[in-house]
Amino acid sequence: MLRPMSLGEILDRTFQIYRARFLQFVCISAMPALANMAVYAAANAWLIRHPQHSGVLLFGITFSRLLWTTMVYASYAFVVLLFRPIFIRAASNAATGASFSVYKSLARTARLWRTMLALNLAQQAILIFVPASIFIACVAAIGSSIHSAHPGVAVMAAALLLLLLVSCALFAEFVWSGACVSLSFAAAELEDASWLTALKRSWRLSKKSRGRIIFTWFAVFAGTVVADFVLRWTVYFALRLLLRDPAFWNGLPSYVVTTSLPTALVSCVVGPIYPIALTLFYYDQRIRHEGYDIEQMMEAAGLNSTATHPIAEEPIAPSAPQEDHA
Repeated sequence: MLRPMSLGEILDRTFQIYRARFLQFVCISAMPALANMAVYAAANAWLIRHPQHSGVLLFGITFSRLLWTTMVYASYAFVVLLFRPIFIRAASNAATGASFSVYKSLARTARLWRTMLALNLAQQAILIFVPASIFIACVAAIGSSIHSAHPGVAVMAAALLLLLLVSCALFAEFVWSGACVSLSFAAAELEDASWLTALKRSWRLSKKSRGRIIFTWFAVFAGTVVADFVLRWTVYFALRLLLRDPAFWNGLPSYVVTTSLPTALVSCVVGPIYPIALTLFYYDQRIRHEGYDIEQMMEAAGLNSTATHPIAEEPIAPSAPQEDHA
């Protein structure tokens, strides 16, 4: 039976679902991981063949480098969000005990491509393009002021401190906004909501649980960074011992093998965890804010027919003891 869950229960049930359908989730995550591997390799190939020509804005930071970084991460996020509805459908079916077909989910997402594309671009604007534009403008403004004044050490230190404060403020805005819109794809996929309605639903449903969502994101992000770092350097040192060909290390293959491939492998394994957790947060918030568990009990008893997504009788049960309603 559905009921409110604590953060520990949500995380525990996330790993239950992941273990139960591990191969299925890894196969799904392999698609965006391979696509992003190709994007990263292509971006590095372009960077190698097209040296930067723009002037330095501040502390060695160039406009072309900032623009390149923004576009690469925007492309990465676009691919990840493109497959987010499939993860959500798979996690929802696993949590409710229903069957799941990757092909049918892909076909459904393709039919809803306008909604999903609009939602994807809206999240890109909120989480990437707006903060990146503000950061680039701040770097340019600070750099222009410094270069025209010929500052000393104290002014450069103050500029560095100001840049760090701006970066921290924009990162905090990114994390908080991400929590606010985190449930939008679940609302669009499981409620057939339009992209704008899905954003509004996410804003309302995420209230009083944004801290839990942010903690989950940080935990998954930290695990991803650590795993990627360890695997990347393991591959690098292993290849250094085996391959001593200068042509390999001076060309594109070294970037692909030592950087893109380890990142893709980590994404395949770690990538499904956060979407599964978001799906559980979505159901948990519907229970807390809308009495979704009561609605499902009434539906099971044949007392109404308003449920959006029926729940099977024997979902994967959480291991933690039952708590009272929040």
